[in-house]
Amino acid sequence: MPVVSTGLSVSAFTLNAANNHLGDLKLWEVDIGGTAVKRQGIASTNAYTQVTKRSGTFNFEMVYNNSGPAFTNLDVSVWTPMGTSLIGTLKSGSFDMKLPTADGSGISDVFTYANYTGARDCSCDAEMYVASGAHALMTAAISTTQANWTTATLLLTLGTSLVLSYPMTLVNASHRGDFEGLQMLKTHFEQRGAAVSTASGTTFIGVAFAGDGLITIGEATGSGTYTMTDALIESCKLTFMDGAITMISGTLKVRGAPTYA
Repeated sequence: MPVVSTGLSVSAFTLNAANNHLGDLKLWEVDIGGTAVKRQGIASTNAYTQVTKRSGTFNFEMVYNNSGPAFTNLDVSVWTPMGTSLIGTLKSGSFDMKLPTADGSGISDVFTYANYTGARDCSCDAEMYVASGAHALMTAAISTTQANWTTATLLLTLGTSLVLSYPMTLVNASHRGDFEGLQMLKTHFEQRGAAVSTASGTTFIGVAFAGDGLITIGEATGSGTYTMTDALIESCKLTFMDGAITMISGTLKVRGAPTYA
């Protein structure tokens, strides 16, 4: 019987060369894609497929680590949408960063080569209990004055190392209730201009939200090591919720060909 690789076969997961996150990794995926074209002629009765370009993508999910214990709901100390502190009512939320890329490879290159091409775009979803102060968000959404939707500065503090402060536009707000449960408020904000402050340092979340997305990835299994020495962060999502560990998920576009040896 063959020896099947499992999660225990992974012996290294390194971002930015020096930051080993093996102890934080929950899942990973190396995805090699291809642009397929059909080259059969007009009289052919069967397809004939050729691949004209390859691309590499790396997806992962990991615990947001605090150099020891993971960050949890207890580390979320500030939640201030539109100038109103609602930390006591916050139930769950996420920051989702998108960094658009386009292929810059040449005609003779086998693998694509991603380049940043557009504006970084951060959005935030949150669910809160309806209590004192929460109605201000619904009031802003209902308002017929545009300034009331677009003057939001959304501030999240997680522990002492992550402070996210973004000018945001309130896009959606939903107030829900039922006869047996608590009333809940759901909101969706989208970025409006440059961040006031972002995470600093060389952690993945800091690199992603600062917009400097070039990193190095190395992942080893029992028989070899995937190495992607040049990759751009295309998306990054920070998720936090009551009674849970804070998680990071992301997608990276590999620039050129990954190796496995």
